[in-house]
Amino acid sequence: MKISGSASIDGTELYFNKIRKSYPDLITDSWYRKIKGLNFIPSRLGFGSYRVHYQNKEHVDALREALLSGINVIDTACNYGDGASELLIGNVIKELVDAKRIKREEIILITKAGYIQGKNLKLYLEKNFPETVKISDTLYHSIHPEFLEIQLEISLRRLGLETIDVFLLHNPEYYLKVYGDKNIYLKRIEKALYFLEKKREEKIIQYYGISSNTFILPPAHREHTDLKSILNFAPDGFKVVQFPANLLETGYKEKYDNTQSFLDLAKEYHLWTLSNRPFNVIYQNKLYRFARLPNEPEEGEKNPESVMLHLEERLKELESQILSILSDKHFRFDEKYPSPFETIEYYKNYIDDPESIYTFIRSVSFHIQKTVSYIRFLILDNDKKNENKKDMHLKIYDSYLKVLNHILLFLPTYIQYKNHLKMKDIENQLAKLDKRLENLPLTLQVIFILLNDGIDTVLAGMRKVPYVRQLQKIFQIKIPDQKIIAKPKILLNL
Repeated sequence: MKISGSASIDGTELYFNKIRKSYPDLITDSWYRKIKGLNFIPSRLGFGSYRVHYQNKEHVDALREALLSGINVIDTACNYGDGASELLIGNVIKELVDAKRIKREEIILITKAGYIQGKNLKLYLEKNFPETVKISDTLYHSIHPEFLEIQLEISLRRLGLETIDVFLLHNPEYYLKVYGDKNIYLKRIEKALYFLEKKREEKIIQYYGISSNTFILPPAHREHTDLKSILNFAPDGFKVVQFPANLLETGYKEKYDNTQSFLDLAKEYHLWTLSNRPFNVIYQNKLYRFARLPNEPEEGEKNPESVMLHLEERLKELESQILSILSDKHFRFDEKYPSPFETIEYYKNYIDDPESIYTFIRSVSFHIQKTVSYIRFLILDNDKKNENKKDMHLKIYDSYLKVLNHILLFLPTYIQYKNHLKMKDIENQLAKLDKRLENLPLTLQVIFILLNDGIDTVLAGMRKVPYVRQLQKIFQIKIPDQKIIAKPKILLNL
């Protein structure tokens, strides 16, 4: 049975009054914001659910903690985790509503649609939706009403709700990326918005809007999504815009060609401004993770640098022994059978982002496996007449394999450590530039700056309870009216 109701002024006011009894030191202006024309009051920090999964207990606990500690905005999308994100959110909301710990009217639920991938790809192949943009063989995109209708039904079913508070078109700019015709692009958006207005009249959604990475690009850019043009035809229910905002992607506040900034325009029309990707920054085609480790790494032998150095030395030593064993076979590492040691040694110095390391490991695993499998074959072939040598050489091979696996498992920790050192330095730079940022961890510095710029709600990924508790501290910090004087783009030197 679906949960009835939707977020309301009375419900969200009740929510904040309840939370204040447990957290009396929260500062209203830093915690939530009333926005003209909206039938609810959102918290200024929102729970981003890009990579959460209903089967992960840590993610379940994190969302529960967020909802019970002052965060009443949840952002998801139909394609996040191929539906696993919406299922998690639906399960947690039902659990807390059934336990009478929250009411449906207290929580603001945002979801999005547009991507055709995973389960949606199978659906597309069956339905063949009109006006679909092909990005690759495994990724398509559509904002056509026929597709949105089905996505809305699926989201409501997964979330277990009768009404979605905000429904967003998800990155419609894929059309511009492929085709580039801005007139057709705007007509497609207009058609989608009028479909969503109809759903609003049917009380299936409260409001709608657009989530676009290209709102903040210069107007002349091929992929720029022009908010001003959209406002010329947007129906009454168009109340929400979502966009990237962080220390390096600052287009949201730029006054291109001496015109009004995107943020100022949104404010003029009383749109709810939601920023995403505060910590995962895409800048000059490179990804950065603007968050350091919550605790300082250990020193001495257990320091990640020391551990990695020891593992590399051991791997290099075992690789030399294997080359010696296979000298009769004239085996040498080459392009066909690359050295695992040299591969890891080369690439680990070029990977800065903790998220990229998993992609790297997946990409090189095939080549490493090919090399080590061939080495084992050569050892067995080389020693087939001498069992004693074969056993001894296989023991060396097994040691080699264990150390190699150890390094691959440890690489994410090592890259996180490298990123930690860089981000701690940035944290110190920001603190020196503006005293209001002193004694704050980098993540809170970032949110502080974004809220200080005037963004209504910052969406942040919080997949563990400690992350929720750290970021929730922003509610206890007064956000001043005076603008932060730091200019991170110049000073970060990335």
